[in-house]
Amino acid sequence: MLRKVRRHPHPLRNLVNSIASDGLLNPILEKQGILGPTSGRRPGDVTLPLWGAGTGLAIDLAVTSPLLKSSVRLEEPAQEYARSRKHGKYDKQFEGTPYDFCAMVWETLGAINEEGEEVLRDSASQHELLLRPRSATLRVAGHPEPD
Repeated sequence: MLRKVRRHPHPLRNLVNSIASDGLLNPILEKQGILGPTSGRRPGDVTLPLWGAGTGLAIDLAVTSPLLKSSVRLEEPAQEYARSRKHGKYDKQFEGTPYDFCAMVWETLGAINEEGEEVLRDSASQHELLLRPRSATLRVAGHPEPD
């Protein structure tokens, strides 16, 4: 019998937080009050206060198993979980808030949904962009190119 997997394991939350920190995106863990006064719901396991166009981004992490009976026939279990369980639950509640919502869903066998992968890539790209101007300045000043 398969057991239910934890919805937002701390090691993955901490990994996402670390990537966002490296990109100087000022992540906040378990931010409360994103949806106003609610019954303790915190859809922002990792929240980025400034993501784009003046809005923040609330990242809700989840893990699902493609081996669960409900997932075994699905072509992309993480995509389906994000669409039906996360976006189905939170999208309407985020309307009119200063935050966008990202459902980042990992599969126990390593896959991640497209939306989650895009946010991770953008966060890592931010870190790379911050390093480029410094490298260009060093070359212009006549210093050797960094390794």
